[in-house]
Amino acid sequence: KRGPVVQPAEFSGNEDWSTWIRKFMNLAKLYQWDDDEKLVWLDCKLIGRAALAFETLDDESRETFDSAVEALTSKFESAAKQLVYQERNYSVINGRMGT
Repeated sequence: KRGPVVQPAEFSGNEDWSTWIRKFMNLAKLYQWDDDEKLVWLDCKLIGRAALAFETLDDESRETFDSAVEALTSKFESAAKQLVYQERNYSVINGRMGT
């Protein structure tokens, strides 16, 4: 089986997770990857802190593509929300609300 012409981008954890996983899923659909192939590609395309996050998931979460995505979504979306909260809180404390 030949590899894809266009590969998914790497994900380090600094990018927007929902945008990245949507693009990943579009490629998975285009190339008709089954769940095992999606899980392998996911593992290969995570780098840095995202790879560490994947490696530290429990065995059950890493067993299937869907469970891995669910666990990573929880990690990266909550981290993004926390960052937005911290930025807003910093702005309020420093009198820069709305700027």
